[in-house]
Amino acid sequence: MSSLRRQRGWYNGALMMALVLVLVLFMAQPWIPLLLLAALGSAAVVTFTMRGGSFLKEWYRQHHPHLH
Repeated sequence: MSSLRRQRGWYNGALMMALVLVLVLFMAQPWIPLLLLAALGSAAVVTFTMRGGSFLKEWYRQHHPHLH
């Protein structure tokens, strides 16, 4: 097994390469990362809306038992 110093160095190097790659990709084609970000944002909105809706439905059932 490698030492902790080597493991940290590998991780930091891979992270730096990933950041440089993302920066170069953004400079070359800025619409690609923005499109990915928009897709992730849309998925998050749908997910939180569904979870929030089920939470509100359960809350309503608990606070208004005479209506159900």
